[in-house]
Amino acid sequence: MADIKKSQEREELFRTIYKIATDLVHAGHVAEWDFKSYVLGTMFYRYISENFTAYINAGEHEAGNADFDYAKMSDADAVRQAIAAGVDCCGENRVQELTKKAAEDAYAGVPVHFIGHLQTNKVKQIVPFVHLIHSVDSFRLLECINREAEKIGRKVRVLLEVHVAKEETKSGFTPEELLSLDLPLSSLNHVEICGLMGMATNTDDEQEIRRCFQAIRQLADTCLSRYHADTTSTGYTEDTERIISMGMSDDYLLAIQEGSTMVRIGSSIFGERHY
Repeated sequence: MADIKKSQEREELFRTIYKIATDLVHAGHVAEWDFKSYVLGTMFYRYISENFTAYINAGEHEAGNADFDYAKMSDADAVRQAIAAGVDCCGENRVQELTKKAAEDAYAGVPVHFIGHLQTNKVKQIVPFVHLIHSVDSFRLLECINREAEKIGRKVRVLLEVHVAKEETKSGFTPEELLSLDLPLSSLNHVEICGLMGMATNTDDEQEIRRCFQAIRQLADTCLSRYHADTTSTGYTEDTERIISMGMSDDYLLAIQEGSTMVRIGSSIFGERHY
């Protein structure tokens, strides 16, 4: 009976997501090319957040490893298992964890994103290999990344973090600061601004969470259209990568509904971290 109810709930979720995606296309908020990403991406993240640990454990148990427990693995081994199961991009929110796993070759060649608060004195540790930095929260940090990337001849992809949540403890450019930046930043030849990242207020109030995500999406449409001269008013072309990184394990469904193109799912897959 429980399995039937769960199946019915999942089918209802999929119908809801499909309707939302259809409405977004018809309203001109997302290109038809992104339609499948909204629907299939949400289904995928919902599936792995519910089933990933059980899936990994079942495979090991069937292979004869009866004592295997994915939740008790080392961080590096857990990442390797996730990649073996099909995960094709990893993210870290602490420099020391990223560099430690990289030294242990845990990422096995898949792109690695840095999503946590980044101090300028740690930039040089991740610039050589990080695929995307989500959390550029000041012009000073942007300049630092550019300098370190120039030293090794790289161009580092970054997202500008915007602060729209009610908590003052969260980092990022204010909307006013973001709108006042002179984009494109022609003096910074070793960074590529690919989009925005932001977090919603930590609350159970769905309307407040939506307000935050809507504000981030609107800022992305305004600011990134200035940065990419060939974009349309909706901010999307086939040739330009534009990323709106918003939504985590607790609120990614709302984020996708409000226009997120990249969600940061961690605890739903790997469990809560205890530092």
